[in-house]
Amino acid sequence: MDREDKKNRNFGPDDWSETKIQKPYPKSKTLAEKAAWDFVAALPDEEKFDLVIINPGLIFGPNLNKCNFSSGDVMKKILLNQLPGMPKVQMPIVDVRDVAMAHLNAIKFENIKNKRYMLVSDCVWFKEIGLMAHEKYGKEYKVCKKELPKAVMWFATFFNAEAKATFPMWGMSMKCDNSATRTDLAIDFIDCKKSVHDMCEALIETGYVEDKRKK
Repeated sequence: MDREDKKNRNFGPDDWSETKIQKPYPKSKTLAEKAAWDFVAALPDEEKFDLVIINPGLIFGPNLNKCNFSSGDVMKKILLNQLPGMPKVQMPIVDVRDVAMAHLNAIKFENIKNKRYMLVSDCVWFKEIGLMAHEKYGKEYKVCKKELPKAVMWFATFFNAEAKATFPMWGMSMKCDNSATRTDLAIDFIDCKKSVHDMCEALIETGYVEDKRKK
């Protein structure tokens, strides 16, 4: 699939990540899922079991833990303006509460055996995430919301592995088809802005981010 195809199509449950360009962590998830399908397919008929795959985007929403976690680190850097700027990159977002409900319903419902589900409420530019956070927390925090110049990002690819992995997605818009998730798993997705606001609040309340609000 070339760049132009990615810019002008919906991604859905039948699509797979491209392992050749993935970093180790997301690549491991793709390979693990493929291994799960292969494992079930290879079992004798009397030993086969039902498999349901839940594939979430970048998970936002309120955290309960205080230990490091990837999406918490992303939001922390945005809130504390620890990024040089926001890359012109779009991310599929989902709320952690919708992820939990999808897993529960996958166990409860009978009509979803051996299917894959995409958990994405919306695809959002990083700059939009910063603007959402700034809307509620901009008075207390110097939220990162400016867009990073493309030339700066390109230069960073020569010495920064994360920039190198992200740069091919620069300016690439996408849409994710979540209709099957809405219908089969009965998920009425939480709005992305609420996910961002609730996550910022939880990061502050759990001490993951220093509380700079006026008492």
